[in-house]
Amino acid sequence: MRKDGVRVPVERSFAPVRVGGHTIGIAVEFRDRRGELALLATSEDRATELEEKNAELELYQQMFRAVDTALLIVQDDRVCLTNHALRGRIGFEVLDVPVREIIVPEDVDHVLAILNGVISGKLEQGTAEYRVRTADGELVTLEGQARRIEYRHRPAAVVTVLDITARKRAEEALRDLSLTDALTGLANRRHLAKEISDLPLATGTAHALLFVDLDRFKTVNDLHGHEAGDRALRAVAAALMTVVRPGDLVARVGGDEFAILLRDAGIDGASLVVTRAIGAVRAAVTPWPAVSASIGIALVDPREDSTAVLDAADRAMYRAKDDGGGRWRTAA
Repeated sequence: MRKDGVRVPVERSFAPVRVGGHTIGIAVEFRDRRGELALLATSEDRATELEEKNAELELYQQMFRAVDTALLIVQDDRVCLTNHALRGRIGFEVLDVPVREIIVPEDVDHVLAILNGVISGKLEQGTAEYRVRTADGELVTLEGQARRIEYRHRPAAVVTVLDITARKRAEEALRDLSLTDALTGLANRRHLAKEISDLPLATGTAHALLFVDLDRFKTVNDLHGHEAGDRALRAVAAALMTVVRPGDLVARVGGDEFAILLRDAGIDGASLVVTRAIGAVRAAVTPWPAVSASIGIALVDPREDSTAVLDAADRAMYRAKDDGGGRWRTAA
């Protein structure tokens, strides 16, 4: 119908509108009997919109590839998209590789549980620490932060991966320092207390604690200086390590005081160790013949505070010292 209200017969034809290989609409032509174009209806606005979305998608893809932070998309327990950063850190390609083949076996179940929780919507987001063996054999610790997205019309997780290896090693070093005697490298009193509190309540055989004090050690510092005293303490520490079993613990708990935690030893087992310890200390301090070791033995009750068993062994040690030193006594 024309603007003046007169109806005019026309012929109609259709043609697809394509952009970038995609059909994004239909063009419709209306021509009168003379073949003159009466009306052209197209999807130009839709084509423009698609071009803009394609440009935006290309920008996102460039950003994904360009950032130095490792990014990956996980779907069906497999990496389906990643950027260069992760490959640069671990030295191998993870694209299209199952998650369980990337990380160490001990961490697989925990990581997959978090990823699947995020993808299913049970978790809004998830964070997991896990370890990866790099191409050159280094064991690194990574932290993945996952959020749910739609990837190719299906739920997936986009994961930001951070390398926290240096931080974990620093934490471990600080933890070691907090549990280690700086002079001798032995466990310190705090470490000993923790080991006592962690002992199982019932193992069939009692645990024993030996409290070792060096007799007349002050004379070493007074006559030969503190450097000689430090050498003597390191020598004693090394000597005590030679008389214990794997799994036992030797600690320095004071200036010239040491303790030995014997697991599943009982009094009989402890008496054998203590005799060897007295001889080992005497051999270690040969340059300082006045020095010997007095040792007290106490059985450990894991239900009691570590201070109680240390005090009991300490009292037994003082009885040995009162009896002349260089010998051992058991707690009453």
